[in-house]
Amino acid sequence: KEDQFSSFHPIKILEAWQKLNPPPKDCTSWNTAISAHLRLCNFQEAYQLFMQMPNAQVSPSEVTFCTLLDKFTRYKSLRKASRSLLHLAKSK
Repeated sequence: KEDQFSSFHPIKILEAWQKLNPPPKDCTSWNTAISAHLRLCNFQEAYQLFMQMPNAQVSPSEVTFCTLLDKFTRYKSLRKASRSLLHLAKSK
């Protein structure tokens, strides 16, 4: 089953994201950009965005974590998944 954003091409989402300066202050926008990177298998870029959220004064949500955890565990990146969990726990 495709998600609700499946009609939006991830490259178009990321092109729009790059034009935003400063980055938005809402978690949904960040989750959308992270998800777009993950759909393109840009795991490092997705993780970097996740790590930049606190600097942008945006708190990761459970959706942020679940999105990262799902992809990282599918692609055997358990170290990043565990770091993401620790980061989320500290931010709450």
